Parts: sequence; C-alpha cells; structure tokens
Amino acid sequence: MPDHGTLAIGIDCRYIHDRYDGIGRYTAHLLAGLCSAAGEHRIVAFVDAAHSPRGFPLDGNAPPGKLQIRPIGIPVYHPRGIWAWPAILRDCAIDIFHAPYHVWAPALLQCPLVSTVHDMIFDRYPRYMPQGYQWPVYKMVSALAVRRSRRVIADSQATKRDIVRFTRADARKIAVIPLGVDAHFRPVLDERRRQEVREQYGLPAAYMLALGARRPHKNTRRLMAGFASIAGDLPHALVVVGAISAGSDAPAHGALAALKGQRRVIELDYVPEADLPALYSMADLFVQPSIIEGFGLPVIEAMACGCPVACSNTSSLPEVAGDAALLFDPFSTRDLAAALRRVLSSVDLRRELSLRGLRRAGMFTWERATAETLSVYRS
Repeated sequence: MPDHGTLAIGIDCRYIHDRYDGIGRYTAHLLAGLCSAAGEHRIVAFVDAAHSPRGFPLDGNAPPGKLQIRPIGIPVYHPRGIWAWPAILRDCAIDIFHAPYHVWAPALLQCPLVSTVHDMIFDRYPRYMPQGYQWPVYKMVSALAVRRSRRVIADSQATKRDIVRFTRADARKIAVIPLGVDAHFRPVLDERRRQEVREQYGLPAAYMLALGARRPHKNTRRLMAGFASIAGDLPHALVVVGAISAGSDAPAHGALAALKGQRRVIELDYVPEADLPALYSMADLFVQPSIIEGFGLPVIEAMACGCPVACSNTSSLPEVAGDAALLFDPFSTRDLAAALRRVLSSVDLRRELSLRGLRRAGMFTWERATAETLSVYRS
C-alpha cells in the first residue's frame, strides 16, 4: 500500500514509443515532469511490454522510489485494454489512474479515473474519421469515457467547449491545462549545427515549414494550393514534415507532386525531436493551416525557437497563439496565400513575429502543466 500521505498515480504510458505522436509526447513530458516535481507522490508507469521505447529514458531521471515501470501485455489502442485494467491493477496500490487519451480510458476501475481530452475532431467533423463506419462506436465510447472520469483535463478552452457540447459533461469537472514546450526548443544559433541539419535533410537556403501527419483536418490541400499560387513570386521552398496517414486528403497529393516536380517542396516523413529545433530555427515561417486543433503544440515550439508563425483563426489556435502569430481563414485559399506572402516578403514582420513568439512561448511550460495536473489529481 502507498505510504501515508503519498499519492500513488498510475499512468497509461503505452503511448510513449520511439516515434510517438502528439499523445505520446504529452504523456512523455507529463511523466518526466511528475518524476522531477516536488511533493509526496509516486508514479506507476504502465508500458507496452513488447515495444519499450529506446529513445525515451522512462526511468532515467526519477529519484529513487519515485517511479515504477510496469510492463503489460496489451498493445496501445487494443480494444481489450478498455476492459482489462481491473485485473491489471488488482495488485497495484494506486490511488488514481490517468488515461492520457480519453477514448481508450479504462472501464470499471477500483480507483478514480482522470482522463485527458486533447480534441474532439471526430465529433465536430465526423467525415474526417478514416473508417467512417466506426464513428458511431467512437461517439459512444468517447462520451462514456468522459462521463465515467472523475475529472477531465482539456488542452484548451476550445476543447473544453467541445467536450461540453458533444458529451453534455458537467463543465465544472473539466480543468483546462495548456501544454508546455520542452526546454530544448530554443533558437539554434550554432552555424555548425544548423549546417549539419540542413545537409542531413537537404534543406534549401530559404524555406517555410509545416509539421504534422497529413490527415484531412491538417488542411494540406489548401496549403499546397495557396503555396502554388505564390511560389513564383518568392524564393522559398515548402518543407512538409509528417507521414501521409489513412484518411489523408487525397487532392493534396496531386498538388504536392506538381510542386515537387518544380523542386519547390521537400517532403520528410519523420524528423526526430532532437532535430526539430534546428528546423524551426532556420525556417522563415512556420505555418499551421489546420481546420481544427485541440491545442497546436508545434505553434508554441516554433515560437520558442524564434520562428515566425502564421496559423488558422479557428478552434484553439488563436487562443494558443495570442497576438504572436498572423492569423488567416483556413477555409480560404486566397486568405492563406496572402498570409504566407505577407510574412515571407517582409523581414520586419518576421522579426516582429519572432520577438512576440519568444515572449508568448515563455508562458507555456511543462512545469506549470505538471503542477496543475497534480492539483487535479489531489482534488
């Protein structure tokens, strides 16, 4: 049993792997923050026994007795995981369980459940679900997970509003905790390091950057169309980082191929997190054209590296970017293109956005996110 006064926290860490996506990054940073945070708490991290991450030291910096690694034999996203947790936790002395992705939150727990809702993309835009026939099941499972959670964490006020709207959850049990930006996201000024990364990925002298798996809500089609309309007037290339995933916006692929044929687009399937600060730092613009985001972490990462940002004026993005980004209508290719042209053609505007972004990024730290998450646990 846990020591008197010590809060024992179980966290589903199966989302952390060598190429983790947004949910995995959230889980990894939260776990690291909890391990280093002061206070009477300890963590039991449940990991996938078959896919232990090599690139993330799960127990690297934890003080003695702070962290226990518990391998389990259920892969992440496996439906059995929803029902198997009571048996898994039977001999684990934990006071609270945190599901970093609410859709796969455990059912029938013996302890209180906290779940994080990162976005409600499929509730707001059902057509974006890769396998549309699964939408009714997702809708039911998602709403039930929110209802059975003692507390819910949302990444943004925009996501909280969507949770209330689509699940009819009590707004009082939803805590908004913005994500943080890791300290290694900072301007890379070392020319040797910049040249090393430039050569590794074949980056041109002048480029703008877009980041994220090319799912339909990422709005790749309009980004490509907007860039194509101004490419002849500017020296910049477009660097797109992110794999094409199931349900990708097919029309974007043709536009991308045409631009690649003109050697104006560089397509990178994956870039390790260690190399991202240099990519951001060397870019003249980071663009986030998404129709919807639950938070938009790359916006803050780019700002922390001193990269000017232009992003959509929808969902959480204005809330996150504040006055430090140039906003545009993501449904208008003309408005998107005008924003790109405005930033890329003005050194003064880029300098102003860079300074604003550095100040803005300083407001988002994992230390703050961790402290607020601990408060939710203790509540």
